[in-house]
Amino acid sequence: EFRALVENAPDIVARLDHDLRYTYVNPVVERYLGVSPEDLVGLGVSDLGIDREVVALLEEAIGEVFGSGNEQTLEYALRVGSEQLHMEARFSPEFSPEGQVHSVLSVTRDITERHRARQALGRYALRLQVLHMLDRAILAASSVDDIAHAAIEAVRDIVPYRRSSVLLFDRANDQVALY
Repeated sequence: EFRALVENAPDIVARLDHDLRYTYVNPVVERYLGVSPEDLVGLGVSDLGIDREVVALLEEAIGEVFGSGNEQTLEYALRVGSEQLHMEARFSPEFSPEGQVHSVLSVTRDITERHRARQALGRYALRLQVLHMLDRAILAASSVDDIAHAAIEAVRDIVPYRRSSVLLFDRANDQVALY
């Protein structure tokens, strides 16, 4: 029953030995790496064909679990084909009867949507902060020029361009001012 649960889990579940070699990997790994679980058993983390930086992060976190006996959690970006995924891996020690870490259990999940939502929330929070600063500047302004300059500064903070300007239309006097 437990094996069926792990085999059908949406997360990548794996077990690694002291040599950082896979002794078990569930079938979902094929969706992410394009390699069957059977082909991964016996291979090391460095044999996965992923970026060297990611391999170094994974090996460091797993090594820390073996060394300290404490869980580690790691977020990293993983390129799968042309897509950039964001993954979260949790590494937990598995102890021998003598109390020594004999293997590490890895549960890795795709958090790409969570990462995108976090980025969108960050962009939204920045816009709100800039709008709030602009609102305060407008309220404190003593002239239209002050408002225009505050608007330019606000636009520079949220729009990714090197130059920005504000046009003020004075309909009563049929004039345009560029800031």
